[in-house]
Amino acid sequence: MNLNYFKKSLLGIISVIIITSVIIYIFNIPLNEIIQFTPQVLLLFLILSIIRLLSQGIRFHILLKLFSNSGLTFQESVIIRGSSEFFALTTLPFLADEAARTFMLTERGLPFSTSFWITFIELLLDTLIGAILSIASGVYALLSGERLLASTILTISSLQIILSIIFIALSKNKGISLFKKIRLPLSRKPQFTQYISSMFRGGTKEYFRILGSIFSLKYLTHLALLVLISIVIIIVPAIVLYEILIECRYSNFLNVLYAFRSGETVGVLPVTVGGAGLTEIGVYFYLVRVLGIDSLSSVIKWRIATYYLTLIITSFMLISTSIKYLRKFLTKI
Repeated sequence: MNLNYFKKSLLGIISVIIITSVIIYIFNIPLNEIIQFTPQVLLLFLILSIIRLLSQGIRFHILLKLFSNSGLTFQESVIIRGSSEFFALTTLPFLADEAARTFMLTERGLPFSTSFWITFIELLLDTLIGAILSIASGVYALLSGERLLASTILTISSLQIILSIIFIALSKNKGISLFKKIRLPLSRKPQFTQYISSMFRGGTKEYFRILGSIFSLKYLTHLALLVLISIVIIIVPAIVLYEILIECRYSNFLNVLYAFRSGETVGVLPVTVGGAGLTEIGVYFYLVRVLGIDSLSSVIKWRIATYYLTLIITSFMLISTSIKYLRKFLTKI
């Protein structure tokens, strides 16, 4: 893996810490309110983080078994999936962790196109299922009279659903006929043109094979299982937020899930690393304007419990799978 990737991740971690620190400073949030966890609560959050990472690993392993002959064990699949999550937390949103997973799979002998489209299915499932929940979140905000926040959530999540549907639709027969009509421009170097053309054809072939299959009746049982696992992955951070808001005597989990989806929807904008700042703003605005809970310290506490705890776990997983790259990086510092 390119060492610049690790350098950018390190800068990403620093930027997230700075953004969190600035929020704490500007709003004068007492540190004891956001770092005070009882051992029981900390253990609960740790277990939930592990459950989420294991769920991602199980989903990833199922897809590898269905569409590749990688021969990776379940443990290897979990470690690769968890390692790539580190980059999702430390770089700008969209395809950061997918790129890391694709690289790790190609290093283990899988074709690039197969590796990419397997990881892309995960992104597609997370995006589509998350966007559907975000639509419900936006509708609830709209019914509560919060039009600006609702319109933001509904616009972003609607675009996500539309793009997801387009990708799924193009993987069917009509999509195949459409791609057959695409002609790549000629190059002065015939060998280069031939290479690009073969790579394009190989990528589209795997796209039709993998996406076209998983969203077909033949794989309906597998798809249902993947959807259930994806739901677990998506709602675990909301469970953490719910447990924190119990201190504010709020116990409506569905509304807390809506607040969480508000933060996730706003945080997906490729502005800050890991959605830092934007995610907190999205959750806080929803809590205040829709649910009537004014507790920024709870939001920061939730961010620490979900982001930094997962970051620590995935960093150890990354070290275990790519220690040789880290050694090269450390020698250049």
